[in-house]
Amino acid sequence: MTSRLPLFLALCLALPGLAFAQNLKPLPNPDLSKLTPAQNSELREARVTFDTSKTGRSGGDLADLYAELGGFYARAGLLDAADIAFENASLLMPDDDRWQYLRGILARDRGQQAQARGFFEKAFKLNPMYLPTRMVVAADRLKAGDVPGARKLLDEQLVAHPDEPTAHALLGEIDIREKKYADAARHLRAALKVDSQATSLYRLLSVAEEGAGNAKAAADAKARIGDGSLHLEDAVRRRVASQGSGPQQVPAAPQLDVRMMAMSDAARQASQGQFGTARPWMAC
Repeated sequence: MTSRLPLFLALCLALPGLAFAQNLKPLPNPDLSKLTPAQNSELREARVTFDTSKTGRSGGDLADLYAELGGFYARAGLLDAADIAFENASLLMPDDDRWQYLRGILARDRGQQAQARGFFEKAFKLNPMYLPTRMVVAADRLKAGDVPGARKLLDEQLVAHPDEPTAHALLGEIDIREKKYADAARHLRAALKVDSQATSLYRLLSVAEEGAGNAKAAADAKARIGDGSLHLEDAVRRRVASQGSGPQQVPAAPQLDVRMMAMSDAARQASQGQFGTARPWMAC
């Protein structure tokens, strides 16, 4: 009986991994006929590498393989196959926020807004410190009318990082919505102090200054409106979007762009109290 104990313990330790492996979804071979020859070749090579490398892998190692292949599929616009790859990664590593976050991006790109919000909320619960997730969740809560919930996330961010420009910018937008124009101008100026290249923010700043009764400041802001966006570093998306090899590297597909472009005229909509999930002043 004693001699069998180590084997029994080994089996018990292996059971969770085996259960996850049994739940993994079959990964399809998507149609590559509409891709360029370079994309076709690269994706075929990536799939062969995955199929030959997954043998004997489990846990985080196998999750990384699924995620790497999911990145290739996503960058080529094969979002259904990419989502299954990221879902399998999340099944193998359920405490890793990255896979939930990436599934949120894919769901949003497929127009599945409710599913996207669910994935982003899950990712945020797993890792509330990742700024891109926090910003997406805050914007989603704002769109849903949960202004206190959105403001709470942004205020928390500024307690930890007082100079974070994206948090200041979104708080400025919220303040315009609530007609707190002086506070809005303060936040927007703080964002521009950190990132002077984000000249599109001057559009919102002009609205804030005009609402606060500062005609000259509003005119100055209007004169400085440009196309520059705040840059929000997104290491998770960048890792997925940068996979490739040499001169045949597949360009990052628009489906992986989390720029959140929803408002065609931020100042006009802001002044009318209309706000979307996307911020034209922010790029990732």
